[in-house]
Amino acid sequence: MEVIDNTHDVVYKEPCYCTLQHERETETLTKDIAALFLEKSNFEKIALTLASAIVDKHKDDDYSFFQLQSLCTQKNDAWILNWIN
Repeated sequence: MEVIDNTHDVVYKEPCYCTLQHERETETLTKDIAALFLEKSNFEKIALTLASAIVDKHKDDDYSFFQLQSLCTQKNDAWILNWIN
């Protein structure tokens, strides 16, 4: 939504309250699921599920698949986590 700031004589955009509420609910749900996984699952199962999701998302693109293999060989976990999005 557009907000008028008469003090500085500018108009700027900021997210509406519905969007902010949705983002807050999404963040809360993410934290709740993470807490549940930490309580009920072991780290090997979580790691395998995460790795499967990353590989499944990029298995059809040869370049992405090669890059993931290279990162795995280099043991670069930080960059591999960037491939989730």
